[in-house]
Amino acid sequence: MTPNEALQHGYHSRGYLPHLKQAGACYFVTFRLADSLPQETLAGLERELAAMRFPSMTTDEVVEAEKHRERRRRIEVLLDQGVGSCQLSHPDVAQLVSQSLRYFHGERYHLEAWVVMPNHVHVLLRPFSTITLSEIVRSWKQFTSTHAKRLIGLSPGRFWQPEAYDHWVRDDADCTRIVNYIHRNPVKAGLCVNPEDWRWSSASRASSADFQSASTIPPSRLEVCATPCIVPPAPMLHLIHAALPTPDTVLPPVVLNVDRRTLAKRLWRGVAADGVEFGFELAAPLQPGATFHQTATCRYVIEQGAEPVLEILLVNLHPSAAAGIGWAVGNLHLEFSSEATRLLTPDEPAARQLFARIQVDYVSTTAVFRAGRFKRSQPNPALDDLGPS
Repeated sequence: MTPNEALQHGYHSRGYLPHLKQAGACYFVTFRLADSLPQETLAGLERELAAMRFPSMTTDEVVEAEKHRERRRRIEVLLDQGVGSCQLSHPDVAQLVSQSLRYFHGERYHLEAWVVMPNHVHVLLRPFSTITLSEIVRSWKQFTSTHAKRLIGLSPGRFWQPEAYDHWVRDDADCTRIVNYIHRNPVKAGLCVNPEDWRWSSASRASSADFQSASTIPPSRLEVCATPCIVPPAPMLHLIHAALPTPDTVLPPVVLNVDRRTLAKRLWRGVAADGVEFGFELAAPLQPGATFHQTATCRYVIEQGAEPVLEILLVNLHPSAAAGIGWAVGNLHLEFSSEATRLLTPDEPAARQLFARIQVDYVSTTAVFRAGRFKRSQPNPALDDLGPS
């Protein structure tokens, strides 16, 4: 058995907790902040467990199993008391973790249920065969640790506890119990009255961009259906690696508008006009007008949004004056673009000060700005002396 196969099937350990894996299974995972349970608290818990006696249990294996269940129960009680710094109670950090859990839903795993508590996270998921549970959890923890520290200004150091607890979900009854436990955890901890009131949970109809009011959620949102493991999934974020080479142009387009600077990036997220969220992990930036995703009913097109610009009309300017304006703008390392009748530059204080100093009239407006020359249908001598932009 290869090391990767051992992480998908059978027992393994990294020196902290034992893990039992079954290929294709559903898992209940808990991972917590580094300071959520002080070492002295855990040491006291272990002493109490060592002193416990189970006279009705005959074998050591049964006794250890019962102690393990008691350990988990007491740890959950301690976690719900909100011990430690509780950095996950910060809204920005809670949103970061929530979005990270959902990022590869439908691509690397199926996310059944989840909740972000002030100092720990519960997740019920089914990994796909192409990735191990350990890789998924490690990815969550590494990404959120790095970005959470930046968000709230934490110094370098351990953010998460080094290992996560995972439980192999044996059957539908076990799955039903865990789904209800996850959704009711904030209520049990005294953080809200109803499960759907907690914003950082699959029990809430929260979108990735803006979490909606829980009062709009129908009461049936948490009911377990005939097939218990099928619960309403979290909103899925579609991962995009490149534009589609041959999109179906007959399909109606749904536009995702993005600002110019974001469009130049390779790693970013955006929400289309219909509310569908996309994550972009690109080898090269997308070009405006490119189709990057399509369904049976529509295709998604990237478009650059308009931005504030300063417009200088070139119609009545002498070619040397137009060239002088272009030189002055370029000399300040300001971006500009030219059309047949006008010059555009982003509306920035430095540009306004420049035009006031050289006494050039301009108009403040909005336009889709692309640095460099636009294609001109007719030659314009006023622009030919501007040189490369």
